[in-house]
Amino acid sequence: MSGMKNGANKNDNLRREGSFRKLLPLNTNGDSQLSMSVKMIDRPIASQTSKEYTVYLQEYNILSEYSMLCSQDLKGIYVIPSAQSSLCK
Repeated sequence: MSGMKNGANKNDNLRREGSFRKLLPLNTNGDSQLSMSVKMIDRPIASQTSKEYTVYLQEYNILSEYSMLCSQDLKGIYVIPSAQSSLCK
C-alpha cells in the first residue's frame, strides 16, 4: 500500500504547472522571416577597403600566432618561415 502512495506522490510532483516558454515580441515593421533572409543574402559586395582590411587582419592573425608559438616552450614544434614571408624579422 505504501508503494502506491509513494507512486502517487511522484506523479503529483512531476505534474506541469505552467509554461516556461519564452515568447518573442511580434515583428512590428512588417518584415517576414523570408524577406529578412533575402535581405541578408543580397548584401552589397565588399568594397576594396574592406578586402584590404581582411588581408591585413589575416596577416595579423598569422603573425600573432607565430609570435605566440615562438614565446612558448613547446617541445617538438618547429616553425620555419620562408625567406619570402613577412614573418621574418
